[in-house]
Amino acid sequence: MKKICTLLIVLIFISSGAIAQSRKEIREGERMARYITAVQALKTKKFGLASEAFSVRPYGNSHITNNVTTSFIGFEGDFLVMKGVLFTPSGSKHRYVVSNYEVVVDKKGNVRVGFDYKGLSNSGTVTIYMKAGNNYADVNIRRNVNIGYYNRSLSLMGDILPADTFNFESDTEINKL
Repeated sequence: MKKICTLLIVLIFISSGAIAQSRKEIREGERMARYITAVQALKTKKFGLASEAFSVRPYGNSHITNNVTTSFIGFEGDFLVMKGVLFTPSGSKHRYVVSNYEVVVDKKGNVRVGFDYKGLSNSGTVTIYMKAGNNYADVNIRRNVNIGYYNRSLSLMGDILPADTFNFESDTEINKL
């Protein structure tokens, strides 16, 4: 009887370990799928990032908001779109022409995207860093402006998502996948 109880306990531990292992594999597979989707979106210039966190290096008067999710950056067709109070005091949408767009994936799978943008209100450079195996990215925006209410340098953090999950016309609605 003791051998049967011991055998049952061992089988329960083995099966619970297998279930935990399969859950971990499922989470890892989902994370890798989001990473592959994000890399493809970056390569085709069809992505968006709604900022979850940010840091500002002020130039002149800083304009900081607690409502970070109303600021995002992404592509709408061939144009870069920046919208929100992190980019302009009114929070309005601005479209920019992009040049020198370059995507580099290193041997480990880390992604670096760099490009220049130019528009009526300002111009600058954008650099996006995304670690291998994850769609979470850091976006550094360096602006060439001398207007007091603009912050010269911004860093945004958030998930890179395909552009079709964003509604660029409304107030930063993100359609959940």
